[in-house]
Amino acid sequence: MSFERPDATPDGAELVPYGELMMAPLREQLDHERARADRADKRVDVLQGKLDDATTAERIARDEAAGLRTRLDQLQARGLWARLRNKR
Repeated sequence: MSFERPDATPDGAELVPYGELMMAPLREQLDHERARADRADKRVDVLQGKLDDATTAERIARDEAAGLRTRLDQLQARGLWARLRNKR
């Protein structure tokens, strides 16, 4: 005595539509997460560009400040020497 349904197929083909129905929300969620990851990647790229610009600006400012300190030291030293020469 067999308990199989007479219209059942042995290869499980009747289960395919149910599998597709169950997969549809997962596919939508995957698509949503991929889009979110793409947006995050773009934000990272923008922020990396801003960081690179800020780093370059910091280096320029640091080098200019070092140059100004050197020039100030030269001017101060020259002023000291000038005052010492005038006292003789």
